[in-house]
Amino acid sequence: MILLLAAAACFPCVQPMAPATSLDPADPAAVFRHVFSQLPQETIIYPSENHYYFVFKGGREEIHGNLWLDVGARDRGQLTISYATYRGGGRYQAYGRTFGPRDLTLTRLQPLLYRATYGSRTVRFRLHKLVARPPASMKLRPGEVYVGPSFDDSGLQFALVYFKRYRHFHWVLDQDRPVPDTLVPHGAYLLVGRTSKFVFYRDASQNRLILAGVSAKEAIGNSPFDGPFDQLPDNLIEAGEVDLLTPLSAYMDDPKSIDRFGRSVNSPAIRTSIQPYMTYEKLRDLDWVADCEKSRQPSSDEFYACLANAEER
Repeated sequence: MILLLAAAACFPCVQPMAPATSLDPADPAAVFRHVFSQLPQETIIYPSENHYYFVFKGGREEIHGNLWLDVGARDRGQLTISYATYRGGGRYQAYGRTFGPRDLTLTRLQPLLYRATYGSRTVRFRLHKLVARPPASMKLRPGEVYVGPSFDDSGLQFALVYFKRYRHFHWVLDQDRPVPDTLVPHGAYLLVGRTSKFVFYRDASQNRLILAGVSAKEAIGNSPFDGPFDQLPDNLIEAGEVDLLTPLSAYMDDPKSIDRFGRSVNSPAIRTSIQPYMTYEKLRDLDWVADCEKSRQPSSDEFYACLANAEER
């Protein structure tokens, strides 16, 4: 067994809140009021897409959601709440609303520090500053390009890598940062997170762990362990420290359809999903990784393309 337990900022990055038995879950303003009243006066947001995740009991339902200080909206004084209400049997209903200057005051104090006043309460949001440089322990293969870091809402941190020849990405675990999970060997090539259920390929030749699989149950449930496909380093992109557009334009069939954040130019709410890994129901569903090892020369370009399910691109 391999233990990679360490102190972490959040694992997962979801804040439990006090229940609200008389709350109307269908009223986003009421949910926002309850959530805002529960926030620490100094609220730190770690995930790299600037979502503050929460969960609490609202009446007969459980409410899962987030507050979003979107990189394109926060300097306009806008803060968004999105959430879903869950009942037994997996039934859920989604809600959301953007609060602007008519509702609250959101002021930029520093590039990653904001002050929000809603009613009589004021909260400071501090956005976690990522380091743009690649992990020192990670090796790149010829033709690979380091794109940037990601702080996933699972609490694990990743490095996004792009390979030009086969136009594919890899999410590589950042082992220079705290890894708040226990990774257990499964077969000759894989490690499985005891809590996250993330499955990593042990790329011994490059001294790195590549994300190969995510639990389908977690992905369907939109849980903190649904994978880092949407946790891109927005703050570093905004600051010009990370160039996502160049590799993403090479990856996309229609590169003119996206902006520098990877969002649709026609529908900014839609973002390109970077998912070079598979979802699985049973661990045996990951036998395809062993097939990649057996049918392709180890450490070849074709093997890594197979691992990213990208050979047909």
